[in-house]
Amino acid sequence: MHRKLIINDKFNKNLNDSAFTLVELIVVIVILAILATIAFLSFSSQSW
Repeated sequence: MHRKLIINDKFNKNLNDSAFTLVELIVVIVILAILATIAFLSFSSQSW
């Protein structure tokens, strides 16, 4: 019984490590949005 628990724990750990969580995905999207905003403001201010 203990051995089965260890196998299931290893499987779940590998499964979780291989996929992005929703929180990680949201953090990446927010960082990209901030960088895109900074780049947009930088380029738009240079044209005036």
